[in-house]
Amino acid sequence: MANKHSKKFLIIILTIVTVVCTGFGSSFLEKAGVDRKTAEKIKDSVENLVSGSVRKESQKIVDKVKDFVDIVVTKLQEEDSSSRPANDNRLEIPAEIIGHQIVEHAGYTLSWNRKMLAADWVAYTLTADNLNNPVTSREGEIFKKDPMIQSCPEDSDYKGVGNLRPHPSARGHLKPASDARYSITDMEDTFYLSNCCIQFQFFNSGIWLTAENAVRDSARITGKVYVVTGPVMTDGPYEKFKDKLNIFKSFYKALLVTDGNNVQTIALLIPQDANRKNSLSTYAMSIDELEKITGIDFFPNLEDTVEEQTESTYDITYWPKSFR
Repeated sequence: MANKHSKKFLIIILTIVTVVCTGFGSSFLEKAGVDRKTAEKIKDSVENLVSGSVRKESQKIVDKVKDFVDIVVTKLQEEDSSSRPANDNRLEIPAEIIGHQIVEHAGYTLSWNRKMLAADWVAYTLTADNLNNPVTSREGEIFKKDPMIQSCPEDSDYKGVGNLRPHPSARGHLKPASDARYSITDMEDTFYLSNCCIQFQFFNSGIWLTAENAVRDSARITGKVYVVTGPVMTDGPYEKFKDKLNIFKSFYKALLVTDGNNVQTIALLIPQDANRKNSLSTYAMSIDELEKITGIDFFPNLEDTVEEQTESTYDITYWPKSFR
């Protein structure tokens, strides 16, 4: 991991130095394996940053640096992805979205949408053993910026969400902290701000919590559940907090259980203004339906015929009573 990060930042530093000193930044990047079009784009970003740094406000300079670093990191990830297995056949991992950064943390993986400043999806597995052997709690944990994502919001960006009107809100986990009590490191990593979005308090502590508990029920009963969760990003425009953070209208969960030859899936799509008294079945749908809404390809590592069969429908009676 250290070598990978060193490579990224070495290229970033050398590119800036080369552009400033010699004007041959794009040539350097091409030699490093970056295609000409991307190299020119990075070179232009750096030149604009340097030439404008004297006269532009500091925040705009910082934003340019973040965009520049994300371009380089994303490009390097695209190159790395060609030489690694298809997500190691991990069933929970959706298909990668071109140009979006994939980040591995202890206990979960996420796809970062730089434009939306939020995760397209967060994917993880949850087992009965995870739930039955707690070693830590969320006490004392604090939200913090994800060090692997340059464009990740700071905690200060969320300051004041509790005073939002008409809906006081919270930093809502995507992978819940309660699903990581089996590991101190995994618990800490759930508090990266890349793993949260603004959620109404009555949603976060109401029907969304009901959905999280239902997922835990599934893990206890079946032994393991594959989980993908995130905000719906296709039903905008969205209200913004501090002119920066999107307040998404809905959130989803895509679930997969394998029980021998029996493969079961179900999706939940829950609006933030949902009545907490409604049953989860009100918001249940097939994976195919959720894919059409979100544009995300869930569970692509299933065998094709199995994927086609299980994602086209769902059986609410298979799932725990908490879904009904």
